[in-house]
Amino acid sequence: MKIDITIIIPIYKNEHVLNQCLNSLKKALLKSKLSVEYIFIVNDPAFKKTLYIFPKGANIIFNTENLGFAKGINSGAAHAGGNWLLLVNADTVFKPSSLAEVQPYLKSKSTAMIVPKLLNKDGSLQYNLIAEPTLCNLLIEQSYLYKLLPEIFRHPQSDKRLYKHSGEVNFASGCNVFINKKVFKDLGGFDERFFLYFEDTDFCHRLKKTSYKIIYNPGSVMVHLRHQSHGGNFPVDKYTNSLFLYLCKYHSRSYVKLYLIFLLLGQTARYFFLSVTGKLHAKNNDYLKGLFTIRKFLLS
Repeated sequence: MKIDITIIIPIYKNEHVLNQCLNSLKKALLKSKLSVEYIFIVNDPAFKKTLYIFPKGANIIFNTENLGFAKGINSGAAHAGGNWLLLVNADTVFKPSSLAEVQPYLKSKSTAMIVPKLLNKDGSLQYNLIAEPTLCNLLIEQSYLYKLLPEIFRHPQSDKRLYKHSGEVNFASGCNVFINKKVFKDLGGFDERFFLYFEDTDFCHRLKKTSYKIIYNPGSVMVHLRHQSHGGNFPVDKYTNSLFLYLCKYHSRSYVKLYLIFLLLGQTARYFFLSVTGKLHAKNNDYLKGLFTIRKFLLS
């Protein structure tokens, strides 16, 4: 039987949300005419005890250590039989029509990536379109101009107008996206040097150099609980490591140094502002860890 979509779900300390994700997926499949297969990438050995929650016939790949998102997805894609890949974060709840809404795009020969509309748990918009890390975008972000004047800067992390209509976009988060398997393999999949974060930005960067399109489709709606797929904490060190890797991959050493200087200044100013206003709280360690990591790369 022809398989339309291979659903790849990495598993790491997220068994508490996986059942809800799979149940919502089952309901969404009932409203579509899609044939699917499941591949689970288990990066947490302790998870073996809960085998019963996996759908019948699922391909389960157990790893003795956490391989990271990019390497995990690549290993799943190597076993995929579907024409498309759906990269699912386990902390996701699918709306009933989320899969049916993408069906027309799956037949497009010019589309390589379909990006759904993501909502937070409270129903508010989750900004899953992203801006490439450039000096220009950094200055807009660190100065908060993108939030103060969203109608002027049209930044994907603040301008809600960008999320109202379907159309071609340049960069998007890899969270719950559909990717054409052939294009994914032709481009070499995700760069496995990115353990977590920026593997999606890097893939979009490479995809932009081809004739294929990245399509945002707000008709396909999913609720993403955020950070529950890796234990509930934001790993700022991994984020900063991947940012540095991305910058080095596409820019000169002087460009990277300048970027890090502005980033360090902006984050330091934000740290002191949050400290003075009493809004730092639990983020204290995250900010300090981020500042020390940026400083480490700046001095390297």
